[in-house]
Amino acid sequence: MLLKRDDLDIEEIKIWEYLIDWGTAQHTSLKKEVSKWSREDFIAVAATLEPLLPLIRWGEIKSSDFQHKVFSYKRVFPEPLFDNIIEHYLNSSIPIQSTLKARSAIAIKSTIIDEKIAAVIGNWIAGTNLISEQKHSYKFENLFRASRDGFNDGTFHSRCDNKGPTFTIVKLSSNNIIVGAYNPLNWTSNSGYQSSISTFIFQFSDSSSQSGQIGRITTYYQHAVYNYSSYGLTFGGGHDFYINGTYWQQSTAYSYPDIFSSLSKGNSYQMQEYEVFRIVTKN
Repeated sequence: MLLKRDDLDIEEIKIWEYLIDWGTAQHTSLKKEVSKWSREDFIAVAATLEPLLPLIRWGEIKSSDFQHKVFSYKRVFPEPLFDNIIEHYLNSSIPIQSTLKARSAIAIKSTIIDEKIAAVIGNWIAGTNLISEQKHSYKFENLFRASRDGFNDGTFHSRCDNKGPTFTIVKLSSNNIIVGAYNPLNWTSNSGYQSSISTFIFQFSDSSSQSGQIGRITTYYQHAVYNYSSYGLTFGGGHDFYINGTYWQQSTAYSYPDIFSSLSKGNSYQMQEYEVFRIVTKN
């Protein structure tokens, strides 16, 4: 059943709207205004929707949307479910009683991160610095995977140059740390720096989305990104984030905050894997 899918890429409030439209369409004698429904009308619609209401991830619907688009249908809900939803809105520490996990905020084909971490990165790209798994307006398309395409800087450029905004994630071999960076510009094989006020670096200290830390560029914006045909991904003068063959390195905190403080500057870290994703805005 479609509603059971965890990767359904539709806002949860839209799913409710589609569901209530379908449910009411099964009862042709209903009046258009729900305020004019009889007790028998509510009972009939409730019977139709009963097995489907628990499949909606109510915790992903904003309280304002619930108030304006759902509340008037209170009488089609089982009372325990409706009361639980209201309790959650009044106190977010009270969970929605459901065996279903939140739908993937964004689908991503990655061997390093899951949908929750991808959602956090997407919200960083959208401009927030918060750790948020809310849905956003981006799709991520894999351009490069080192284990598949080779730990080769030339191959990186052949697959990723002139593809628009990208982000990169790196899994280090010696620990559980994931490091990464966002480039809103085209990668190129031309030699030289590119200026940006929107680039950032990031890390996740483990595989949890809540362990994320972001460092937006703060100075020397003219050195945001460095391009060179024989260099891998390079950010900052010095450099703040540098891939060379099978190794990742931070030589200095030059243009970005020192968020990699747990890693020794100047040391080269063997990469287990790294991936590059193109960022596409959804229509």
